[in-house]
Amino acid sequence: MRVKLLLITILIITFVFGAFDKRGTTGASWLKIDVGRASGMGSSFVALCDDATATFYNPSGLSLLTKRVVFFNHIDWIADVSHEYLSAVIPAGVIGNFGFSVIALTMGSMMETQIDSLYTYQREDEGTGLRFSASGMAVGMSFARYFTEKLSIGIGVKGIQERIWDMSASTFAFDVGFHFNTGFHNLRIGVAINNYGPEIVFTGGRLRRIERDEKTGKEIPISNVATPVPIPTTFRFGLAADLISTANSRLTLCTDLVHYNDINETFNIGFEYLLGNLFFIRGGYILNTDSEYRNQIHWTTGLSGGLGVKSKLINGMEFQIDYSYRHHHYLLGSHRVSVSFVF
Repeated sequence: MRVKLLLITILIITFVFGAFDKRGTTGASWLKIDVGRASGMGSSFVALCDDATATFYNPSGLSLLTKRVVFFNHIDWIADVSHEYLSAVIPAGVIGNFGFSVIALTMGSMMETQIDSLYTYQREDEGTGLRFSASGMAVGMSFARYFTEKLSIGIGVKGIQERIWDMSASTFAFDVGFHFNTGFHNLRIGVAINNYGPEIVFTGGRLRRIERDEKTGKEIPISNVATPVPIPTTFRFGLAADLISTANSRLTLCTDLVHYNDINETFNIGFEYLLGNLFFIRGGYILNTDSEYRNQIHWTTGLSGGLGVKSKLINGMEFQIDYSYRHHHYLLGSHRVSVSFVF
């Protein structure tokens, strides 16, 4: 009965989110940049979500953790943009588990240029000598607990801010997720909705200025209003199963169907192989369901892979380091390094 209800809910949500085509119309799109070891598995993680990145993919996965975890992820993103992700998980016994996360997007300063007129032959887009920067940040808190021995539910809330020059935009968003272990060969089902919240709009700074009336000489305040835009709401449905499971090795296969409110759906597939209970090998692919768009970005866009190693330290503390690579073809690739401490 629960499985049927879950599938009906998925169909309703997919219909609601898929009613309109809103490609390239969201703000704070950096909220979609994947993190952690999942980025080496084609971002197929919503049903696995067994580490601190559950705060990003599926908050219900926090209930799978039994120890405290501190996690940090660094990404060399496209065009000299840096992306940092910090999360922590604190188990609270029968109450449930709490998660905290911070996303920070930074980039170097850029030079202001003049507008090149369309009505003159000479170029006028020269630098003014002024420089500006842009950044984004999101701070979140999540909670999850088991409601039955197989079903866990998680929720999260985050504050979001973007800045460019002296203008800023702020909003908030909610995450909700479900994790269900069928008990059949450790087959797991995950469902999550991320970044559901109000629109975001820039205010202040250069949207307000003072101009002088040519006739009267009086100063007139001018206030421009920016257009509000939605944030990148994401719906994920996925499966995870252990194809091999022994005392020292494990092969896990994951598949996700991901729907965004600003681009078409993707089908993500990935695997993780644990060897000797020490080394990890990962691989995956993000398949864009629009064949025309897939041809434009080249079929190699979406390939990913990764390696990892974990070790036990003193006093029962565990340490894990992971590396992932995501290929973008025309935009080359992005590198990710993450470390986590379990204690």
